[in-house]
Amino acid sequence: AFIGAMSQPGTILGGALFAAVAAGAGTGAAALWVGAVGTLVSGLLMLAAKPPLEAILEDHPHDV
Repeated sequence: AFIGAMSQPGTILGGALFAAVAAGAGTGAAALWVGAVGTLVSGLLMLAAKPPLEAILEDHPHDV
């Protein structure tokens, strides 16, 4: 589902990566590495993303 959510480039890259890992380690390991590690990397990238400017400039009552 995660690979499909990334649209066409994600499907192509994810499918190629899955096929490469599955050829060497089997489909179970490929599902773990491509799915779980891909999701982890995506989550870390989202956590590292900058917040929108509106959130920075918003008034916070506890900051007074």
